Amino acid sequence: MKLLTEPRLIKKITEPKKRVYKKKIVDGEKPKYTILGQQENDKIRKLLDLYNIDPFKARVVYFNDNTGYSFSRVVLFEYSDGSFQICNFMVSFGISVTNKMYSSQKKVSSISFKNNKFWVVSQNSKTIFPLTYGYLNQFSYECCINGGDVIRDFFHKRYPWTKVISENTIFYLLSFSTLLANKLTSANDMKRYLYKQPINVCKVLEDSRFGSDYKSLKQFKEMTKVMDGIEFLTLKMLNENIFIDTCKMARTLGRKVNCRWGLKRLKAEHDKWAKEISYILLESVPEYDLSIKPLYVKFGEFSGYTLLITNKEVLNEGIIQNHCVGTYIDKVNRGESAIYSVDGHTLELGISYSGDGLLIRQLKGWGNESAPKELAEKIKETLSRFNDKENDKVPLTEILEQKKVYDIFDDLDLF
Repeated sequence: MKLLTEPRLIKKITEPKKRVYKKKIVDGEKPKYTILGQQENDKIRKLLDLYNIDPFKARVVYFNDNTGYSFSRVVLFEYSDGSFQICNFMVSFGISVTNKMYSSQKKVSSISFKNNKFWVVSQNSKTIFPLTYGYLNQFSYECCINGGDVIRDFFHKRYPWTKVISENTIFYLLSFSTLLANKLTSANDMKRYLYKQPINVCKVLEDSRFGSDYKSLKQFKEMTKVMDGIEFLTLKMLNENIFIDTCKMARTLGRKVNCRWGLKRLKAEHDKWAKEISYILLESVPEYDLSIKPLYVKFGEFSGYTLLITNKEVLNEGIIQNHCVGTYIDKVNRGESAIYSVDGHTLELGISYSGDGLLIRQLKGWGNESAPKELAEKIKETLSRFNDKENDKVPLTEILEQKKVYDIFDDLDLF
């Protein structure tokens, strides 16, 4: 067999080979395709330039470090019936052992619209979800082209109502298919659908602490089950600190919170229901020790503050102080907080999400009156000294537990 004495001739390449798309035929129709954008990759360009001069040297460079020779390309496929796909391809380049340059293309993810339904598909994880603006942002980010603006701009121009969604993050989890099917194209339409309330209540909710995220919105929707005359709900009432507490107690007692009430009546019902619940529990439930985390016990020993360690101690504290700390027993048992009695005031502590130790959740006197500034500062200083001493001893599991959502009414502002 005659040995080759000369290198094989290599076809000159002056630029990356452009993909010739196999046009998927749907009902005899070939789709139109448009490249919306693709990344620049200097590493590939330099490899091509070297390859055009000396394929062998290019091969050595590639085999020495064959990472980074890929880029993202976004292609729009359109059909005459109005359906389309936006596909995110990963285009990769390489050089074979015979010194031939090659390229390959793999679909990573896509957004599709067909039969008035929007979907986002991940080929890597083999998942498919209804398209929302949140998923649109995620898809755009993964494409890594102009910050994803090219894809968002496509939707904003073709479906102007998606621009409305982009201006309010509370709409980010709304399904595009649902919005299109129900012709929900304005911000007010979306609010009525999302909040399931008349537009005047929607505006109150939007301006309150409950209209900023889905966790708060879910909390509000549960509260509406014990509200009467919700069309009379005002922002002042909704933002009142004892409003959540009152709704929680209404749920416990099977009562209703009348949205026509003024703040004075709301506080009166709050105080009355808190006493009623506490007295019933004192009569009906035997005394038992609460499951208090060791860190809270350590702080009690460090500070000298009286840690309430049984269910009846917490119930009596609520009756004596005329507030609803008696309803916090489950919260204490879950380790979310601990209750202390400090100089005639009630102190609730919790574990910081950031891992900085303990923090003050509430400090109130009789009838939820604010504690004196001097007492608050004294407790903060004591807590700071304790955290400096114990900060590195807070277990990660305890910090993570504070982030769990146990009950929609747990995030209370006042006893």
